[in-house]
Amino acid sequence: MRTFLHCIQIPLGFRADRRIAGTVILATKAVPALLPAHEAQLQTYPRRSALPVGLLMNVHATCLKDGLKRFVST
Repeated sequence: MRTFLHCIQIPLGFRADRRIAGTVILATKAVPALLPAHEAQLQTYPRRSALPVGLLMNVHATCLKDGLKRFVST
């Protein structure tokens, strides 16, 4: 499976970090802890871009699984 990683511009000023395979928006952060504001920002991306899945990744987390959150647009 071919995966494309590139920055995409979403209407109304939103800018996602990565779009993966045309279905997932990846937002990366490097913060001590993910805040509710980060989650709210990611939940907005799928609604604005019509991509169904958003993934929030905190690269500052000690363990990768602790720094990942997945959101699915309904």
